[in-house]
Amino acid sequence: MADAIPRSPTKPELFADCVFLFRSGRVHYYDDADAAAAAVADDTTAVAVDTSTNESGYISFTLRPPWKVSYLDLHWPYGIPESPNLVLLRIASARMNHRFGAPDLFVYTFGPSSPPPSVRRLPACTEMTQDLACGRMFLKVDTNLGILCRGGDPNNYVVADLVVSWKERSFPDEHDFTTNPPEMFAALCTFSSKKGHWTTKEMLAPQPHGQGQFPYLWYCDRVVPFAGRFLCWVDFYSGIVFCDFSDEDSPVLHCTPVPGNQKISDKRLIERYCPESFRNVSVSQGMIRFVNIDNDWQDLQTSDRAITVWNLMMTGNCWSWEIQHKINLDDLWADCGHKDLDLPAPLMPELPVLSKNDLDVLCCVLREDRFSGRTWIIHVDLKQLSFVICVLHNNEQIVCQRDAIDNKEHNNFLPLVPWLRCDIPRYLNQPQGN
Repeated sequence: MADAIPRSPTKPELFADCVFLFRSGRVHYYDDADAAAAAVADDTTAVAVDTSTNESGYISFTLRPPWKVSYLDLHWPYGIPESPNLVLLRIASARMNHRFGAPDLFVYTFGPSSPPPSVRRLPACTEMTQDLACGRMFLKVDTNLGILCRGGDPNNYVVADLVVSWKERSFPDEHDFTTNPPEMFAALCTFSSKKGHWTTKEMLAPQPHGQGQFPYLWYCDRVVPFAGRFLCWVDFYSGIVFCDFSDEDSPVLHCTPVPGNQKISDKRLIERYCPESFRNVSVSQGMIRFVNIDNDWQDLQTSDRAITVWNLMMTGNCWSWEIQHKINLDDLWADCGHKDLDLPAPLMPELPVLSKNDLDVLCCVLREDRFSGRTWIIHVDLKQLSFVICVLHNNEQIVCQRDAIDNKEHNNFLPLVPWLRCDIPRYLNQPQGN
């Protein structure tokens, strides 16, 4: 078992209220447990952790300003979005039997009601989907997992996995789904911090608002918590499935299509083509927001390229998307010359992330080359058509064989993985116990 962290009194460090957290953690190795404990002794984010296979270590965070990338540090972590004062971690090691079980899940808790930070390993879940064509255990797919903090209490949360498919026996293999789409079912697996165990429930997949049947090629790209009440499973091409946890014992599903009139081919729905590189869904100032950047991967019928941001307006049972911003990329580069920003040419923005507190600001990535060129992190004011920040990215990921990798290429590398917005710094800035 990992030892408690020896703390030494230090002056509190102040951070930006919100950071962008890289999803995959960095691995650090030490000669012994004492060396590991000493390395995190003065880190206010560090907490001891033990896995189900009796491996011990410490979890901490390296926090950067919002124009840089922040990191989760320790062994085997995978960060999963994203409640105001909770982070869900997925940790796997070589000693785990991944064929018959899912990796360990941990909930890292921070906030004024729970100083210092703490971590809880969730009990194992052996449940499987029943009779669905996907036929898999729950908790095996990273992008399907989400965590919801209820009522602002970091000790009252729900962790959930949603699987949507058709019944395995409903159709033979040669069935043509395009002419006769199957009836879709949703299987929900939920852990409640109050109950302390996993429960499963199967129900009909929700009918999209005003859009006929649930799409049979629906796929979950990410999960977003909303309003302390909903977990939202997002398919960037098809739509958003909302699970209302107002009554934890009887969760209710809703669905709304994503905005825009673009027809997505079945080929693209199956092969995906990295939709997270040009689309995203997030919550800003209490609203669900969708951003799309037109690019060459979308089979567009026009040469115009635009950044469009919609807000989801929810009035009773009436849900609709309203455009808040739409700017032409050529106009953006005309008003903000690339040479003024020390860029080699006008570049295509990627990995869009909407600001949590400013409805007009969008964070993106610019790449000189898709794999090995320089990379910049930018903040764009969509209302003023101006760049707020443009900073050259420096990769701080740890690699095993550093000597075998060109340093320049390594420093530029930024994979097409969407970041997590995280509020850890806001709680670290508050006095302990306040």
